[in-house]
Amino acid sequence: MLVAELTDLDEFKHVEAKVQTWNEHFYDTGKTEGIVEGEAKVVLRLLDRKFGPLDDSALTRIRSATADQLLEWADRVLRADRLEEVFGRA
Repeated sequence: MLVAELTDLDEFKHVEAKVQTWNEHFYDTGKTEGIVEGEAKVVLRLLDRKFGPLDDSALTRIRSATADQLLEWADRVLRADRLEEVFGRA
């Protein structure tokens, strides 16, 4: 048998609760990662449109940024005259 038999209802409830916790964790983690990935794509697109192709340093910085950093940079693109101003190095 691939799955061990559950001998009583309490044991089943315990396993069910663990599976639910795992599902919630992996759903939340995947959802968060998906949101950050989407935000990074938007920032990359905005920067490319405004400043042209980005160097490897800028690409690496964007791909490793947090959601909060990406949102801040997206706002800064609107008023920046130079790429350095977006990243706060002006």
